[in-house]
Amino acid sequence: MKQQWRIAILSVSACILLIVHRYPGQPAFFDAHLARGFLFNPANELYRWLYSFAATFIVLGLLPAALGCFLWNERPSEWGLTLGRRKLFGLVAALLLCALSLPLLHYVSGLPHISAGHPLCRLAANHRAAFIIYEGFLVLAIVGREFVFRGFLLFGLKKHVGEAAVYLQLVPYVVLHFGKPPVEVLGAIPAGVILGHLASFTGSVWYGILLHSLWAVALDAFIVIDPF
Repeated sequence: MKQQWRIAILSVSACILLIVHRYPGQPAFFDAHLARGFLFNPANELYRWLYSFAATFIVLGLLPAALGCFLWNERPSEWGLTLGRRKLFGLVAALLLCALSLPLLHYVSGLPHISAGHPLCRLAANHRAAFIIYEGFLVLAIVGREFVFRGFLLFGLKKHVGEAAVYLQLVPYVVLHFGKPPVEVLGAIPAGVILGHLASFTGSVWYGILLHSLWAVALDAFIVIDPF
């Protein structure tokens, strides 16, 4: 397939997937169309977020992975679905970056406009079992988000534009954060650059998924548990 058509299909399909994620994949869709069966269930607030996280995994993870592999007849490893060529570096880098980020995450967790919005499900903030289930599905959603940006777009475009793909995927990634507190939107810029270069250098999305998951779970844990 010619280069311009590959780039066009990647870009348009990513836009469509993000639109589906933005509307049918959100808790508001669950509230409008699916919540009646859980109307008087005290866990309804948790279910709406589990629905959204599962939808994110399917729409931003499974669908673009299937599209990339079958449309271009390429192996999953060509889209970053592999441990990559620098396994030890990827693992150490993810763990080290997370460790170095912990003081900043702890500080940010104390900001009122951040702690008021995390976890997204307030039931998870008050019940240990709900927190564990919520965080598990949150990691599932992160797999989807990381793949569409650092897998589908980054590796799909990298064949044609090289390392510039790291910064092309950054734009929609930051836009996805619009509506969140300014510190989260601004933080998405360095986070997207770090996660993009980590995926590009290792040839794998999994180390970025690990790092992103550790960041997200640590932030929620600091807010809910506040061990310091």
